[in-house]
Amino acid sequence: MSLMLLQTSIGCVKVNYMANDEHLDLLKQGVQVWNNWRQSSPETIPDFSGADLEGAYLESANLKNANFSRANLRKCVFRWARLDGAIFDKAILDEVDAKGTCLEEIMKQRSQEQRQIKTQELRLSGNYYRENFCWKCKLSVNNLDYPECSSCSWIRCSCGACGCGR
Repeated sequence: MSLMLLQTSIGCVKVNYMANDEHLDLLKQGVQVWNNWRQSSPETIPDFSGADLEGAYLESANLKNANFSRANLRKCVFRWARLDGAIFDKAILDEVDAKGTCLEEIMKQRSQEQRQIKTQELRLSGNYYRENFCWKCKLSVNNLDYPECSSCSWIRCSCGACGCGR
């Protein structure tokens, strides 16, 4: 069970972020079992708030209107899942595969925002953002996503190429 204290005008209030055990059990039985249950219970709102679903394979699952508030969804596969109306408030969404879902665009936007923050942090720290193309494989590389070679200071590509060839 996950509890949180919220400061309100009337004092502290305990808020319970606890997933519905029945919903978790059904989901753990697989997407087909879950989707069959959803079809027979369309009015039920799935509650996975605070759940640890790290690495869950939920491809094509009907998760319409599901509550994933404060859930750990790291490395989840949501490919082609139905996520319209789902709530992801303060959920951990690192490395989520959301291809073909409404979450896909949100993840792209989030990634771009994080990149802008990293770039701004580099500038504020007196460093700078560098981007170029690898001379060997022509891949676009930058100093946010790829390390710099300690010998020649070139950005080291994933193919291993840098200025000094080490």
